[in-house]
Amino acid sequence: WKYGFKDHRFFEENINETISMSIDNDFKSSTASRTPNDIWEHHMKDLKHFKERNSHCRVPRHYDENPKLGRWVMNVRSHYQFLQKGKKSSLITEER
Repeated sequence: WKYGFKDHRFFEENINETISMSIDNDFKSSTASRTPNDIWEHHMKDLKHFKERNSHCRVPRHYDENPKLGRWVMNVRSHYQFLQKGKKSSLITEER
């Protein structure tokens, strides 16, 4: 690369971000009305991909690579805590 390693790494990060955005946009446009199960499955797929690369499921709340995944995992954890306290959850059902 003409400008050195730093520019090469910046280029790779931009490509990865563009691919991620493209996949997310494909998901948004592929179905006009997504059901809660569709959304759940989409995020579970992202979480499995995260686990394959990181060997854990502790997605940071502010995960720059996929901010929606970080927020979704945070919400799932909150709803799981509701269930542990005997409260109802609209996010976690028996199927999930």
